[in-house]
Amino acid sequence: MQKKAQVTLFIIIAIVIVAFALLAFLFLKPQVTVPSKLQPAENYFKDCVDVKVKEASQIAGMQGGYIDMPEFEAGSEYMPFSNQLNYLGMSVPYWFYVSGNNLAREQKPSLASVEKQFENYLSESVKDCDFTSIKSEGYSIELTGKPSVDVKIKGASIETNVAWAIKMARDEQSIVITNHKITTKSNFGTLYNDAAKIFTAEQKTLFLENYSVDVLRLYAPVDDIELSCAPKIW
Repeated sequence: MQKKAQVTLFIIIAIVIVAFALLAFLFLKPQVTVPSKLQPAENYFKDCVDVKVKEASQIAGMQGGYIDMPEFEAGSEYMPFSNQLNYLGMSVPYWFYVSGNNLAREQKPSLASVEKQFENYLSESVKDCDFTSIKSEGYSIELTGKPSVDVKIKGASIETNVAWAIKMARDEQSIVITNHKITTKSNFGTLYNDAAKIFTAEQKTLFLENYSVDVLRLYAPVDDIELSCAPKIW
């Protein structure tokens, strides 16, 4: 029995050692170093991704956090507002609205859903990166497979990782880079967080409605009764 217990203990220790070795391999694996001669090609691709990230943030910023617009919901004669605001010909989804059949509805996008829309947008748009200019300088670029994108929106930046095997070569040197990490300076995350705080405060306190009532009572006749045939103008 004592020998069996010792064997079991050794097996457990061996499993723990293997587990630690796998974790070390996964999280502490060495970073790929791009040769200085090939660095301009990698920078060229990263610059293209950076432009695409800024495009995505601009679209989402103008559309209430949405890149892919929610389905349009029309109003009614009783409640003539839809779920989107027509602002200078551009549709902006309301985060909160009353439907045509008088139901209160919310369509505020979560930060996780915004990041997912960024990922979907970039997965397609980075395919449009044109390497013609860098190829004219003597670089060879070979793309393998399809890009997979991971996006994390921070307060002052957007961190993007594009998993796409790209073989870059020039003269006698070549390298295959599978992960391309880009940090884009952007206040999109800060603006989203501020908007979310205002939205939450409005839902709890209705400060906008209270402010509207204050304005009406200060500048419009809302009390008293007067019988007159003359039209009233406000």
